Formats: sequence, structure tokens, C-alpha cells
Amino acid sequence: MKPSIPELGTIIRLDGDIATILLQGGKHCEGCGAGKLGLCKPSGNAGLLKARNAVSASVGDHVRVGLEQDVQTKGYLLAFIIPMVSLIAGAVAGSFIGGYFSLQSMEVITGFGALAITLFFSIRRLKRLDKSNSLTISEIVREDEAFTLR
Repeated sequence: MKPSIPELGTIIRLDGDIATILLQGGKHCEGCGAGKLGLCKPSGNAGLLKARNAVSASVGDHVRVGLEQDVQTKGYLLAFIIPMVSLIAGAVAGSFIGGYFSLQSMEVITGFGALAITLFFSIRRLKRLDKSNSLTISEIVREDEAFTLR
């Protein structure tokens, strides 16, 4: 699966396995939610980012930064899969309950109720997941490749 926010940068400092990376703010950065909200500078101005150094890069290396695979998978599950399963399960349960008690449209009420409850907890978990340091250096790129990809 391709990372959703791959970006190129240069490592300027290392603190253990956490690297501080100087980004140039390319096209991927412009589509990011943080850039649209003004939390960083996606217009080409340099920005700093901290990421886990998974490939043992050193200061001065040009690297590609992206989301960790498990964080990306958890995000997809929390945002899409679990709420959809909850909606369907609630609707099926509501259909049986409505049939047993002779209540019309019970599947709609229970389906959306289950969806609302699931979204409440999913959004809380997504916010917690977002606060974690989930960015990682996925590869070291050659200097000439770093400039030709922009």
C-alpha cells in the first residue's frame, strides 16, 4: 500500500531514533489537511518535521517520509471499515427487533444509532492516533533523485 503523504526532506538533526527533517513542501504537502488548515507551510516554504529514523539515516541524508503502515491501517479501519460494519450490524439487529415487536423502521433507527455510537468512539481513537509520532523515514534517496522528483 502506498503511503498517503510521502514527502522528501533532508535530515538536519538526530535525537536517538527521532530525526528532525527539513521539508521543502512539495505537491503532496499541499494536499495534506495540516497544510490546508495553515498548521504548516505547504506553499514551498521549508518546514520542520520529526519522524522515526527506521532506516538509520544520518544527518544530511535526503529521505522520504511517510506514515507508518500500521498507523495507516488502523486509520482506515477506524474511519471506514468499523463504522460501515456497525451500520450494517445495527440495521440487521433492528430488522429482527422490529419484526419481533412489530415496529416499523426499527432497522433505520438502530443502524444509525449504532453508526453514531461507533463514530463517536472512532473519532476519539483517531485523534489519539493522530497525536502519536506516526511518521517514519521510509527510505534514503539519492541527492539527484530528490531534486528530480520535485
